[in-house]
Amino acid sequence: MARTSNKEDNKRIIMDLDVISRADASHHIVLCYGYFISETSVKVCMEVMASCLHTLLRSANRMGIRIAEGYIGKMSVSIIQALDYLKDHLNVIHRDVKPSNILLDWNGAVKLCDFGISGQLIESRAHTVQAGCPPYMAPERFDPRYNADYDIRSDVWSVGISLVELATGKYPYSHIESEFAILAAIVRDPPPTLPTVCLNIFA
Repeated sequence: MARTSNKEDNKRIIMDLDVISRADASHHIVLCYGYFISETSVKVCMEVMASCLHTLLRSANRMGIRIAEGYIGKMSVSIIQALDYLKDHLNVIHRDVKPSNILLDWNGAVKLCDFGISGQLIESRAHTVQAGCPPYMAPERFDPRYNADYDIRSDVWSVGISLVELATGKYPYSHIESEFAILAAIVRDPPPTLPTVCLNIFA
C-alpha cells in the first residue's frame, strides 16, 4: 500500500500493523508474517485467504441459495473469539466489523482482518468518536451522549448485523433507501431480529 502525506491514513496503517503483528497467537485473526516500510510504501506479508463473507453472500444470492445455518453458527463463534482475543490480550476493539472484513480460508475457517481503525480501550472504553462503517455501527456510536465513550458491545452489535445479513441473505436495513434514513432507523428502531425460520441457528 502507498504511504501518503495524510496523517490519518498513515496513522491507520500503523495501527493495523501494530494489531496484526501482536495478534499472532489467535487462530481467528489473519496472520502477519512481517512488513517493510519505506518512504513511499508499506509492504505487508500476510496469510493468503480465499474470500470474505461479503463475497460469499453475493455468490450465495446469485445462485439462489442460503448459507448453511450450522456454518453461520460456527462462523459466529470464530468472530466472537477473535474479538475476545483483541479485548483481553491487546486491549482494543475492532470498530469496523462487517462482512468484507471477515475473511475465509480454503477450508472455510473464518478470520478477522483490517485493524486500521481499531480503538485502544481505556478502562474498557474507547474514546474516539468517528471510526467504522456507519451501516454496521451500533446506535450508541451515533448518539452524542455516548459516541465518545463506548465499549466492546458496539462490536457485538456489528457482529449481530453481519450475522443477520448472512442468515437472511440481505442487509437488515436494505429496505431503506438513504444512508441517513438507515442511521436514523439504527438509532430509533428496535434492533433487527432473525425470522422464525432462522432462530435455530444459534440454538
